[in-house]
Amino acid sequence: ANCSHYAKSTGKIEVEKQAQEDRKLEREERHQQRRMELHFARRDIGRARQQQRVVQELEQQVAQKERQKGMKRFQQDLERQQVLQATRTAMESDFIQLHKKRAEELDHQAALIVQMYDNQQRRADDNGSIIHSRRAPAMKVMDVTPGLLSIADARRSGQASQQSDPPDHMQRMDASRYLQKPCGKAEEVKPWVDDVRSHGPGDTVGVLAGNGPTRSKLMSSGGPANILRKSMEQATKEKQWSGNWYDGLSPADLRAGKQASERRRDAAVADKAIA
Repeated sequence: ANCSHYAKSTGKIEVEKQAQEDRKLEREERHQQRRMELHFARRDIGRARQQQRVVQELEQQVAQKERQKGMKRFQQDLERQQVLQATRTAMESDFIQLHKKRAEELDHQAALIVQMYDNQQRRADDNGSIIHSRRAPAMKVMDVTPGLLSIADARRSGQASQQSDPPDHMQRMDASRYLQKPCGKAEEVKPWVDDVRSHGPGDTVGVLAGNGPTRSKLMSSGGPANILRKSMEQATKEKQWSGNWYDGLSPADLRAGKQASERRRDAAVADKAIA
């Protein structure tokens, strides 16, 4: 009776308190589990953000390096272009100066030729044309030729001293560039000569030896054909020595030899089997 009364009164209250405590513990455990899950989730999110920031920082550093390299290459290309432009400008300036110097030299040369021609004409007028033409060859070295005079006239008149098709090459100093051979010589077609046949006496052993004393000397030793006879015989022997053992045999002889070789091989095998 007391147990039932305790179970209905105090025991029931204790059971309810224990059940309430269990529910409270379970609820707190679920809350703790949720807090732990939330903590880990936030930690993973923070790690991902940190990794993303590190990756972005590295990408920015790589991009900065690439920009620096690009700027350096651009600067090098610009400096190279400037150097090339300066070199080209200097070369063009040197070429222009050289051209001007060459033009001045040609003008000076034309003026000297004119002066020399005038001096030559004055001496011819003073001494007479006949006496002037009969001078010693050493005195005619500096005479102005018509070619030099034409070059001077062309230079003074502003025309080109070199034409693509000059009318008269005999009066020009640069006539050799318009001719195939120097001094105006025409192309000579040489006649065909038979090097094997003799065309006269000679004293040299060779294809042009001739039929003179040399042939008589060669005839004493067997004639010209005997010069390389021993060498040809030696070459023929060496060719024969370098041949194969079956050279000169007919197909029937080769077949017979192969059959005899097979029979000897079979006999040798049988002898070894018996032994």
